[in-house]
Amino acid sequence: MNDRKPSRRERHTAETKNRILQAAKTMFAERGYRQATTREIAEEADVAEGSIFYHFGSKRGLLLALVESITDELLGPMPPALQDDLLTWVREVLRRRFVLMKQCRALLSVLMHEVQLDDELRQFYGKRVLQTTVTKLEAQLNELIAAGRLRPINAAVVARAVLGSYLSFMMPYPDPQLEELSPEEIVASLIDLYRNGLRMLPDEQAENESESVDKA
Repeated sequence: MNDRKPSRRERHTAETKNRILQAAKTMFAERGYRQATTREIAEEADVAEGSIFYHFGSKRGLLLALVESITDELLGPMPPALQDDLLTWVREVLRRRFVLMKQCRALLSVLMHEVQLDDELRQFYGKRVLQTTVTKLEAQLNELIAAGRLRPINAAVVARAVLGSYLSFMMPYPDPQLEELSPEEIVASLIDLYRNGLRMLPDEQAENESESVDKA
């Protein structure tokens, strides 16, 4: 096991890159990716403009690093699922992510807009973010099934359905009805869906059963 502490130079490099990323978050959220300039980002980060190109190669390289950074925060890592009550675990995992999503709403709108316009960025997002997250979630679902904590399901299908329902809240076109809801209210609705499914009301179920009998 390597317990070597990072050198002063390594710490300085990490701090500089983090300042640039934080500045890019601010400027992209305020002005949009295409309008924000590297000079403005450098001023916000209090670094030389050349530092952006040294550490990230280009403004586009900075965008890719930012997409990776923000999605790492939003989509992972997930705590072990077997240590706590399952519903409590799911609720807390979702709550943390929706709180962060609400805090980063303006930036996420910019990033998701660019993902739709840029083929390379879309491929990067699909492989680095979506594929990796689905694989992790599918593995955790299978772990829960094997431990008897979850009924047998098709983990591959459910992992994609759960991730899709979550990512739909990151779309760059805000819905006024959703904007009024707190993260806790959104999570409560999702937990209800995961726990109870789309159950029909008794009257509707009886009506459907009656129609089935008539057709038979």
